[in-house]
Amino acid sequence: MKPEINHSRSNAYSAEAAAKAGQFLDKAIFCLILLLLLYTPLFLIPHVRTLETVLHVKFLLVGFLGNTAAALCVIRLFLFRGKHPFTRDPVRLLILGYAASILISSLFSGEAAYCLREAMKVLPLLVIVMTFPLICRRVADFEKIRSVLLFSGALVAIYGLCQYARIPFLNRWFPYVYEESALAGLGRNYILSTIGNPEYLGSYLAPLLLIAFSEIPLGMKRLRGVISLILCLIFLPALLLTGARGALIGIAAGGGMLTIYYFIRLRRTGALKRMGWAPGLLICVAALTIFLFSFPNPINRYNQAIWGRFRELTDLRSSSIKERIMFHAIGTEMIAESPIIGWGEGMFRIQFYPMLARLEARDERAGVARFMEELKNRVADHAHNDYLQIWAEDGAIGFLTFTLAVALVIGGAFKTLFSRRETEVRLRRILSFSAGFLCLLVNAAFSFPLHTPERAVLFWCLFGATHAAVLTFERNRK
Repeated sequence: MKPEINHSRSNAYSAEAAAKAGQFLDKAIFCLILLLLLYTPLFLIPHVRTLETVLHVKFLLVGFLGNTAAALCVIRLFLFRGKHPFTRDPVRLLILGYAASILISSLFSGEAAYCLREAMKVLPLLVIVMTFPLICRRVADFEKIRSVLLFSGALVAIYGLCQYARIPFLNRWFPYVYEESALAGLGRNYILSTIGNPEYLGSYLAPLLLIAFSEIPLGMKRLRGVISLILCLIFLPALLLTGARGALIGIAAGGGMLTIYYFIRLRRTGALKRMGWAPGLLICVAALTIFLFSFPNPINRYNQAIWGRFRELTDLRSSSIKERIMFHAIGTEMIAESPIIGWGEGMFRIQFYPMLARLEARDERAGVARFMEELKNRVADHAHNDYLQIWAEDGAIGFLTFTLAVALVIGGAFKTLFSRRETEVRLRRILSFSAGFLCLLVNAAFSFPLHTPERAVLFWCLFGATHAAVLTFERNRK
């Protein structure tokens, strides 16, 4: 007689083992995401020099941690899909389409090896984003992401301020070689921190300022509100000293979202009154910083001119504006020649001078020729507009899938924030992440946060966290 097999019990054991394996994967992926957020802006290797040292060493870290997390995410997505497979989520399907467009454009670029190597800087982050709704489901998960972001950002901002105050205590291990423009009196180039560029530093700190500020309505009598105000007082002067104009425009967009939310949703709850004098203090600190560092005085040692940089925005003859107009013209020329499939990831820098030569051949007034003289053989690695560069490199399919995914995430956040009668506590994570995400989205129209390691990690993690927070909120309501 054959022994009877209890299939129901063996199936139960298999299901339990699969559940434990899925939970282990979730924890491992989440820890790697926290490590990415914590170490990417801080990571440097002592006494290493390359053409772009800071970017290269950070790309090494993001490549290692990002590829490791992405490999685990692939296992999680296809072997332990759970109750919420990504095929039911239009946002994750669009991100999958965006990743596919990057691969297709790279394979058909004529420089497949180079383009695929460049694509590996972004593809692991896209895989991680698709896993966010599976691994971030509890309020504690979002709190950990926020805490790591603000802790890392505070260290970056504090060292930047110390560096600007001529107290670079890490200079022995990480000595910066300042550009000639900095030595000639352009004071913003003296605040680099561990990011290596004032523009990158400013646009990295801008969303963190909004994430910290979103906690202030909790009131100054609570520890979270006091800590948030202290962080804002650290982030704000560091951001202003960088003179990052695109970052401040992004803050205006994200801050506008916070203002509208607080005014519409919280004016009847007394939360606006609990904010007290905190917003006024921040405004005074901002005004004082701009005033002191906009004209020569004993405090302004590096002859910083914050107000002058913003005044340049109205001067179309300034070198900064002229450069961006030309970069955008080159990106548009690339789109016109290959609108559907694009040129391949990372091909903007390769096609920069060929496209510039074509523009010069058609220019009858020699304006492009004068611009080429001013370039002094420099090559623009990016179009200074991420949306334009995505279309030029990844084609119309990549541009449409990316922008639709972004629109769905922002639209879902706005819908949840402004159409639900909930307390601000339950919506606080959606509010803070979406405000920071919106800040980077606006900044991407003037800079290239998606193409530098610390800002790209921040952008895609805020993307995933915003989307996951909205989905988690909707599931809990059901």
